[in-house]
Amino acid sequence: MAFMKKRPINEKAESLLGLGSCWEGTLKTEGSVKIDGRFNGQVIAGGSIVIGESAIVEASLEGSNILIAGTVRGNVKAEGKLEITPKGKLYGNFTAVKLLVDEGAIIRGECLMDSQPLNGEDTATPSSVDKEDA
Repeated sequence: MAFMKKRPINEKAESLLGLGSCWEGTLKTEGSVKIDGRFNGQVIAGGSIVIGESAIVEASLEGSNILIAGTVRGNVKAEGKLEITPKGKLYGNFTAVKLLVDEGAIIRGECLMDSQPLNGEDTATPSSVDKEDA
């Protein structure tokens, strides 16, 4: 389609888990990471996280911006934008400041969106707000 801009799926990443690779554990990086293989565990990135179309990820993700073009089962925290492409699937709760979901994407989970970044997150929980109203 001519009106769709090219997605940054192939953006430069300091860390890469390539197609056909499997990894289990915790991945922490100050930079960006791209996953095209299978990953189980937790990913914490100071930069962006890109989940490629062939990726199958069963992990919690936390990064500045997150793009999902493959399958993710786990909770996601994006300090900026969470983007899910037409082939992307997210089975888990997510928190993001901005959300872009393309037609065809799948999301099963709860959404929490706020105009403030996560590090400025309000500490009030729904149960404490309900008690104040009672």
